[in-house]
Order: sequence, then structure tokens, then C-alpha cells
Amino acid sequence: MAKKNKSKNKSQGQLVTSLNKLAGALKTPKTTFVSNPRKLVPPGRYLQALRFPFADQSAGVKIPDYDGNPSFTVASKDVIQISTDSAGYAGGVLQFGTPSRVALTSFSNTAGTITLTGGTATAWSDYSGGVLSGSNSIAARVVAGGFRITNLMSLAGSSPAAGRLIIAPVSNLQLFNIASFTESTLRKLPGCMVVPLTALAASCEPVYGITAPLDPSAFCYNSTSRILSGVANDDPQLLSYLYMVVGAPPSPNTALEIEMMCHWEALPQLVNAVLCTVGIESSNSTLEKAFNWVQQHNPITWDVAMLAAEKLAHGYANGHPGRPSLRNG
Repeated sequence: MAKKNKSKNKSQGQLVTSLNKLAGALKTPKTTFVSNPRKLVPPGRYLQALRFPFADQSAGVKIPDYDGNPSFTVASKDVIQISTDSAGYAGGVLQFGTPSRVALTSFSNTAGTITLTGGTATAWSDYSGGVLSGSNSIAARVVAGGFRITNLMSLAGSSPAAGRLIIAPVSNLQLFNIASFTESTLRKLPGCMVVPLTALAASCEPVYGITAPLDPSAFCYNSTSRILSGVANDDPQLLSYLYMVVGAPPSPNTALEIEMMCHWEALPQLVNAVLCTVGIESSNSTLEKAFNWVQQHNPITWDVAMLAAEKLAHGYANGHPGRPSLRNG
């Protein structure tokens, strides 16, 4: 009888052990079908990049509408120096939209009317023979971008700083339907800012400009070799900029330096699939917040507010260096 009870207790113990193992397996399911166990990038990083593309944390960010297509990111930075003509004028375009165009600094000046020379537009440095060229990428789109303008003239000397910078945001549709412009026409554009060059020379703060998506076309991939046409519903609609320098010391004089920054998301040629990086979490609410931000942000800024934004983006808010804010708002 004792032997029979012992056998029965053993069977019950085995059953309990098996049930415990089953319960444990149910609590901690295996990730057999997860191809990449790394966490996706938080969508809040996209908002951070939009607001301040110069922050280190903006690198590697993608648009939070992940559809499963493998993509990689590129952070392009170009520095452009602006020289005046014999009358102290300069003018050009700062463009965000496609890798094949970044800036147009060749111009002719007739009595204060700036006429742009389209045939000498320059491309982003990562386009010409780089990772954004057609041999390496099929298509690309702008994630975030901006510029900052600093003065290169001194307050004293033989050619002291003088004159003014006039800069205005325009859509890509407007941009390529403007053949020429004057100071008067630029001043009439919404969001135009006029900066005295003597004040810019005396300040430690650059003039900032931040691009923004204007409609859903900004989120579409475009061929890396595409040149904006200026045709409605055909170009990726982002903010670009027209600028003009008036009354500066005449040539030979390099008046300004413009640092251009753009973050791209690109689709690779098959041979470069190894470049692809982890995706970003899809988030309609984040895209909605981005749209709301576009409605109220200042395309051009020259004050301490942008410096505060830079500190926040680099994680120096509230005395905590190295702790960037990744919140969605």
C-alpha cells in the first residue's frame, strides 16, 4: 500500500513540474520569428530633428511612416561662401528637395535686380559620386534640414561690415517660378527677415533657417538625379529660401558663410543593401504633431530662442548634459 502511494505521489509531482514548465513558457514566449531584435527608433526623434537638424541626435532619423522597405540615412553638410559683386550685391537660392540641388550662388545684378543663373546650380556633396548618387541610391527624401548664416566681415579695417541681408522662405513651387527678384519683392514675401550686417558681425549668433514639409509630397521618394521643375504637384514641397545682400563692401569681398545641413532617408541599390539601418516606429500622431509644428514655427530665426533649442537638442536642459529629450511632443 505504501509503495502504491509513493508511486502516486511521484506521478503527481511530475505532473505539477510539467504544468509549471508550461506556465513559464506561456509567460515568456520565444522570439523565434523576430528577424531583428533591436528596438525601433522612437518617433519623437523625428520631431527633434525637424526642430533642430544641427543636433547630434538628429543623425540617423527617419520619417515615422515605416512601410517595411529597407532604407539608410545620410547627413549631408555643405559650406557655401557668398561673395559680393562690384556694387556690393549678392543673391541666390538655398534649396531643400532633391540631392542634385543644394544652392545657387551664381547671379547677375542689374540696378539691384538679381537674376539667377540656373545652369550653374550646385549639388549636395553626397550626391556627386557619393552615397546619394544614382550608382548607390535609387531614390531619397528629405527628413529634416536647415542652414545657419554667419558673417565673415570685420567691424573695422579697410572693408568693414555694412549693408543688409534679406532672406525669405518660399515653397519649391514658388522657387522655380521666380526668375529674378529685388529687395522690394523679397521684403513682401511672408516670413521675410532683414538683418543688418553690422549687427550680424557684432553678434555671436548666426541666422538660422529651418526647412519644413508643406504637403504630403514632401514625404515621397524622388530619384536622386531629379531636378526640381517648378511644376505644381510635381516637386516635393518643402521650404526653400531666397536671399539677397545689399550695400555690402564690393568685390573682392566674401561677406557671408552659409552652413547647409540636410538629413536624408534613401533607398539603396541592391549592392548597397548592407547600408540599411533599423527603422523608426510608425506613428500617425507624431506626423500630426509635425504638421501642427509646421503651422506655427518660424522659418527664419535670429535670437536666443534658437540657442536654447540647440542646448535642449544636445541634452543640456535642466543641468543634465548628455540626456537628450526623446519625448514625442
